[in-house]
Amino acid sequence: MKFKGFFILSLMLLLNCSKKDQGSDLIKLKEKALNSRKEITNAWQIDSTGCEGIREKILENESFLFDSIIGLRTDQISMHFGKANFIDNKTNRMFYFIECKYAPAYFNQPDNEGKLTKRIINTESQTFFLEFNTDSIIIDRGLIVP
Repeated sequence: MKFKGFFILSLMLLLNCSKKDQGSDLIKLKEKALNSRKEITNAWQIDSTGCEGIREKILENESFLFDSIIGLRTDQISMHFGKANFIDNKTNRMFYFIECKYAPAYFNQPDNEGKLTKRIINTESQTFFLEFNTDSIIIDRGLIVP
């Protein structure tokens, strides 16, 4: 009787561990897919404000599937796509500009030193967002068109 209980407990532990391994394997596959598209992520980083039109072309290209980044961590995304143009911690979203549009200047919230920063570019541009959870894992993505 004790042997059956031990066997069931061992089986449950084994199954739980194998599920975690499958998840990490999937993340490794997604990371490998991003590495294979290094020229695309390099081009994305070069067009840091979206003013070159490169980011818009990448998003239009169906061969680059942004669904594959869901499940990755935000630091992995930053490594491939560069620093987000801005992050909204209230909505857990990181934003990347897609195009250039100049609009009237506005002041951001004060920075750590209490200084207001002025933003005059891309205040009305299309943006690509990545939503992340409290563990910094990407759970959604989308496009915002003003």
